[in-house]
Amino acid sequence: MECQKIRNKLVDYIYKDLEKSSAEHVAKHLVICEDCLDVYSKISNVLLSANLNQEVYTDDFYSTRLMAKIENRKTTSSGMVFLNKIYQPALLAAMVVVGILIGVKISDKFPATNATATVNTKDMVLSQLANEYYVSNTRDEILENYYLTDKK
Repeated sequence: MECQKIRNKLVDYIYKDLEKSSAEHVAKHLVICEDCLDVYSKISNVLLSANLNQEVYTDDFYSTRLMAKIENRKTTSSGMVFLNKIYQPALLAAMVVVGILIGVKISDKFPATNATATVNTKDMVLSQLANEYYVSNTRDEILENYYLTDKK
């Protein structure tokens, strides 16, 4: 239980934010307890290595300029949202209409492929009968057709 209290104070001890009596108590405990000393060395290595190259440059007017830019963006973008809600669907509809018109114009340039073939009436009657009585051309039906015709 004592170790947990000491470990909770280690960060403050490293940064020297403890009262003098608490700091002395932590120091005495670190001499006695090897586990807490190990935790102390690991925490101090991490914290001190993070602070080695940290030089903080503060610009006094940075936050003022940042807030002004944020406020300026809010005022200019609020009108744009309304326009986007109107113009964006209208632009999309116009693009669809233009695409359809271009497609129709392109298709008018190609000739229609309504090719008609002259078919013998006898062949036509045979094909109609075949389509009516033979649903599919399975192997059995092909053999049946072979034996039923006069071609031998």
